[in-house]
Amino acid sequence: MIPKKLFLSIKILLAIQWPPGSAHAASSGAVVAWGANYAHQTNVPIAAQTGVVAIAAGYSFSVALKTDGSVLAWGENGDGQTTVPAAAQSGVTAISAGVIHTVALKNDGSVIAWGSNRNGQTSVPTQGQNGVTAIAAGYRHTVGLKNDGSVIAWGDDSFGQSDIPASAQSGVTAIAAGDYHNVILRADGSVLAWGLNHEGETNVPVAAQTGVIAIAARQYSSAALKSDGSVLVWGEPGFGQTVVPLAAQSGVIAISAGARHIVALKSDGSIIAWGDNRDGEISIPASAQTRALAIAAGGSHTLALVGTGVSLKVELSLDGLTLTWPTTAVGYTLQSTPSLTLPIVWRNSPESAEVIDAQFTVSPLASDKAQFFRLQKP
Repeated sequence: MIPKKLFLSIKILLAIQWPPGSAHAASSGAVVAWGANYAHQTNVPIAAQTGVVAIAAGYSFSVALKTDGSVLAWGENGDGQTTVPAAAQSGVTAISAGVIHTVALKNDGSVIAWGSNRNGQTSVPTQGQNGVTAIAAGYRHTVGLKNDGSVIAWGDDSFGQSDIPASAQSGVTAIAAGDYHNVILRADGSVLAWGLNHEGETNVPVAAQTGVIAIAARQYSSAALKSDGSVLVWGEPGFGQTVVPLAAQSGVIAISAGARHIVALKSDGSIIAWGDNRDGEISIPASAQTRALAIAAGGSHTLALVGTGVSLKVELSLDGLTLTWPTTAVGYTLQSTPSLTLPIVWRNSPESAEVIDAQFTVSPLASDKAQFFRLQKP
């Protein structure tokens, strides 16, 4: 469901999903990393410098998803969290990195998890072996979102984080996991949180009870992105992460929460970060400040997915969806597909592109089903 006042401008290279949902539509690019590197978590391998479609940052390790559905991981491996199993080397559609374990979602709706299993967080239950649409890794627990809008969780339950409240058993559209708490987004744009409340991380503010379109959580903090492009943060205040800078109060299209820092992606492809900077985790390098496609905040490091090709600009408004790309990008065709499950079948858009203000412009017809779009050049 699209919030009534939603208007976002998103730069991408390969594909976007419409309407927005829990699937991770991909924008192929390169990983850039900065911040703490004591476990080599910011030493991006050659294989992650091209063809990456999604990123996740664990406490001291990094994970990337490639266009062929394979997973790469590097950094701390004391619990096997970067030892990617054979089952995660193909057919993966989404990834999540916790503190000591990693989780992947397969294109058949099943979940794979590896790393520490001291609390059962990588022992995927029967409910997680089909029909899952989104995943989130906490410290010693794992959370999944089912295709019927219900939430499942397994692993550590010391603070009730694996006990699903009644209000999270239907109508959920997104999930996020902190160390010992969970945050969910409901279809009506409201946020619910439960589990440990050590720093007020489950005290959802009034402003996050309507109009939210995305959420994030890590350690003792929670964050929400509003439909007007502004960011809300609550929980641990000690490193300034709950004080949202002016630049993150409009134009934001994605958020990620680190242990003590917050990262936001703007609609122009630039990145904003605030909070703890003892390891340089909010000192954004120039290489990540243009054409950023995605962000991920870890314990004390940050990742960005950066693109280098032609940008497809997306505008969502009350009037519908508009897709534009520069007229200097000659020879590209707009294509769409209802699913990124292999084998993917792309079809040329039936709508003809108009030239408006030096931009090719297409307004696809509204659909009640998810659609992924890309620009393709023969």
